[in-house]
Amino acid sequence: MNGQKTIISTALILGLTLSLSSCSAKRAVDGKLPDSDTPYVSWGIDEYELFGLTKEELDSKYKGKMKFAPNFSKAILSDAKNECKSFIGPTFRLTYNDEGKVVAVQRCFEACGKDFVGPQLDTKKEALEFTVNGLAGTKNAKDLEKLASAKNELAKLK
Repeated sequence: MNGQKTIISTALILGLTLSLSSCSAKRAVDGKLPDSDTPYVSWGIDEYELFGLTKEELDSKYKGKMKFAPNFSKAILSDAKNECKSFIGPTFRLTYNDEGKVVAVQRCFEACGKDFVGPQLDTKKEALEFTVNGLAGTKNAKDLEKLASAKNELAKLK
């Protein structure tokens, strides 16, 4: 039975990763990871929610929901255990300004040495638009709430 759960979990993760575009994990000359055409996938926490937060605020606000790389360059949404030691799952790669606040976010699904990344979002407005466009047409109740919240925040920025 336990082996069956592992197979089902692996199949679900594989399905998600196959829906995402692959790209190189090497950094481009300007320090950004190459953007991809990775579609929006609802992870419960969205990029726009991270903008403007310090490392301490991230740690406090998302305690129990995310863990962080030692230098807070990465927010990890999963505690997944997998036979593949390099499997991490859904993450956000974070960039900070001189004041220590998040100024850029890039989603990445890290699966056994293969990174599937979305676009690097350099403003909260870009992140809100990514969420709104990604959730357009959703029927999921939690995603509908998230869509309404993101639209409201986007309207405040315009």
